[in-house]
Amino acid sequence: MSSKKSRTRNKDKTIKKIVETTLKLIDKNGYDKLSTNHVAEQAKLAIGTIYHHFPNGKADIVRKITLQNFNKILHVNILKNIKDSNFEKSLRLIIKNHLHIHKSDFELNLAIEQAFLANRPIFNDYISSIDSELKNLAELLSKLNRFKNISKDELFKRIKISFILLESIIHYHLFFIPLFENDEQVVQYLLELILHTFNR
Repeated sequence: MSSKKSRTRNKDKTIKKIVETTLKLIDKNGYDKLSTNHVAEQAKLAIGTIYHHFPNGKADIVRKITLQNFNKILHVNILKNIKDSNFEKSLRLIIKNHLHIHKSDFELNLAIEQAFLANRPIFNDYISSIDSELKNLAELLSKLNRFKNISKDELFKRIKISFILLESIIHYHLFFIPLFENDEQVVQYLLELILHTFNR
């Protein structure tokens, strides 16, 4: 193995260790009590190593976790197999993934919200990253027959609106006032709403 590959592997392992340690600490103590010193101590890493990979500290780590979750929502196996014939089924799976990730860890979602409220530049950077991923999705979906008469810019706009609707409704339903009796109702409602947004 080349030294470059070895360095890349070590970097990935270190980042993974930092992220996993942060997740455990958020689950245990919440975001307010999280500190980079505590992450370094629990991960058995130098504090300089934490800031080397995450210059903005804990908010930067949470941003990384959020982007990882976003990639789980748009699972690669769903996207690479998406076709006109299974579009609604694929969309339903994406919505289910989104709901599951939000439900799986209340403390983490609270931490994400706090991190973004406390650090606007981190939030703006996150939005830019999400926009980039959504543009890639628009590029992929533009190849489907159902979207052949829609420009990529318009398709991106509809995808972004759909993502914001998903985030907002799921977040409100889970953390404020339940809007639906069960998960299937949530998924079905969001599926119909997003299909309407795509087809308007």
